[in-house]
Amino acid sequence: SQMKIYRVNNVPTSQVPPQSCVDVIEKATGLTRSDQVTSITPPGMLGNLSLNAYPVGEEEIVLHFCNPSRSEATTPAGAYSFMAVH
Repeated sequence: SQMKIYRVNNVPTSQVPPQSCVDVIEKATGLTRSDQVTSITPPGMLGNLSLNAYPVGEEEIVLHFCNPSRSEATTPAGAYSFMAVH
């Protein structure tokens, strides 16, 4: 097994409509489709949003934001870091 910490810089904000989810795909150099993401640290508070992440392709990660509330939410902009196990 191999563990590595990745950093995805300059992720823009996204609007997440009420009671729905939004996927944001970003480049993560070195990440493989078979890697398992074990934790992720956003650049700011998520409020009502939940966040999961997983590789979608070679060197791409999906940041999956879900908003269970009845009002629109905004994802935090900036650098997201995560650990992946290979």
